[in-house]
Amino acid sequence: MTVLSINPSWTLPDPLGHNREAAMVEAEEHFGTASILFNKYWIDAGKPDSKAVQESVHWRILLDANNMKPFPQISLRGVPDGATFDVEHVRMQYMRHVKQVLTLYPDAEYMCLSMEHDAMLGRADWVFINRLMMWAYNELKCLRPDVTFFLSLQFEAMLRDGTYKLLGDYEYMDACGITTYPHLTSENTPLQMHPDHYQHGLKATKLPIVVAEAGYPSQGVGRDERQQADFVRRLRTGFFRDRDLRMLNWQRMYDNTLEEDAFDHIGSHPGLPSWEEWA
Repeated sequence: MTVLSINPSWTLPDPLGHNREAAMVEAEEHFGTASILFNKYWIDAGKPDSKAVQESVHWRILLDANNMKPFPQISLRGVPDGATFDVEHVRMQYMRHVKQVLTLYPDAEYMCLSMEHDAMLGRADWVFINRLMMWAYNELKCLRPDVTFFLSLQFEAMLRDGTYKLLGDYEYMDACGITTYPHLTSENTPLQMHPDHYQHGLKATKLPIVVAEAGYPSQGVGRDERQQADFVRRLRTGFFRDRDLRMLNWQRMYDNTLEEDAFDHIGSHPGLPSWEEWA
């Protein structure tokens, strides 16, 4: 059975004034209660104008409004400038953080240890990053055997770069996660996409599939509400027809960015045809 879930908004608080609690209730009534946690710990030493260590935590789909809690902050004390994952102290900070998150959310069902993990491909500390992922999985699985642990890879980037083989490098995890926004790289409408659009790349893994993020705009150049609904329907009933699809997460209900960007209008909410496709 596929768990369906949705992120109420892109950023919180919502700059366009959508009520988070009301959105949570709408999502819970339409999708049912589910809980999924995504965690991304990012260290970027390649930008001299930024902090050596950057932390970004993504949390999604706590459809039960009572579960909303603040995330713990990672202490950066003692982490030197330019530190990367080949520094033991940095790896220990990561482990402390994810353990804090699991303690904070004892009912968590899913946890992504690295969102769009392939974005770090080519970094000098890539080997250490992957050792950390295996260490984190083994230790956290002993701590929380009830949680499905995975990391996600960006599907359109793999399609562009031919890096599907990365999917097979993480078979020790509980599931294989992907993020997908096909409108960013193709002019094809959802009905024009090949039925095996995802199947070809996913042959590299035998794990159950988690669509950690999915999105498609309801308006814009060459896009409309019907196309967005078509994409939701094909995600649910067609594209992954021969795979064990455990989780399907739509990126957000409401559009709340104040500046135009590639993710505008991907919200799926009451009043749009795509919202009815989730029922």
